[in-house]
Amino acid sequence: MRLRLLGPFLVVTADGTAHTPGPPKVAQALALLATQPGQVVGSDTLVRELWRESPPRTALATAQTHIHHARRRLDELSAGETSRPVLITCPSGYMLHLEDHQATDVRELEDLVLRADAELGRGDAETAAAHMKRALAIRRGPLVSNIPVGHVLAGRRARLEELYVQALELHIEITVRLGRYREVIPELRLLVHDHPHHEWFHGHLIAALHRCGRRTEALQAYRALERILGEELGLSPLPSTRRLMDLVLEPNPDGSAAEPPWSVLPRAGRPAATPR
Repeated sequence: MRLRLLGPFLVVTADGTAHTPGPPKVAQALALLATQPGQVVGSDTLVRELWRESPPRTALATAQTHIHHARRRLDELSAGETSRPVLITCPSGYMLHLEDHQATDVRELEDLVLRADAELGRGDAETAAAHMKRALAIRRGPLVSNIPVGHVLAGRRARLEELYVQALELHIEITVRLGRYREVIPELRLLVHDHPHHEWFHGHLIAALHRCGRRTEALQAYRALERILGEELGLSPLPSTRRLMDLVLEPNPDGSAAEPPWSVLPRAGRPAATPR
């Protein structure tokens, strides 16, 4: 049994069939546990997730009922797959026990990104690219996008969105390292559209256009960044991005300047794993 959390929340059984985890509150309680498999989630955290700052007087008993239904649903779906309970009651709360450390798509994505980063550090960009291709294909949307979320899950969703942006940065860095400049331009155009204030993506779009001899488009991309930062945030581009434009404006339309365009840009943020 595997749990899909990135996008709609689904439980996938051994035969590959995807199942809904139950009614909204049951699914919400189970999703909270699934974001921390192998760790105890306190009853107070569960109540805060389900009812925010306004729990009813019967909140603890109602939460226990939701956990009961979640346990029954998991036992039903994992029948024959494991000999031990999947959802365990502990003195201070509840814990989800999954046999495989990659039994959630969140863990699988994180592991693949960390492996890609390690391979890139060893100089094997091809293997790193293969890992990243698998990792980025896993995400089907924001964390548990088909159920309501409270403060706790909202925080975990925000954290995973930030980690996903770091994964995209690493993907771009790997693609550039492989010399696939033309291939990366359409991806970067989409990224600057989706993340208009992310200057790192803008810088790499400018650098890729410059490297492909598309100097006019690189200048247009820089002007667009200037306009976004100035009009929306009252900021100017970073010194590294301005230095990149100095390279673009040099008379080397084939991008063959002595200083490679990416040398002036900061490296991508390194991904971090969820504590095990």
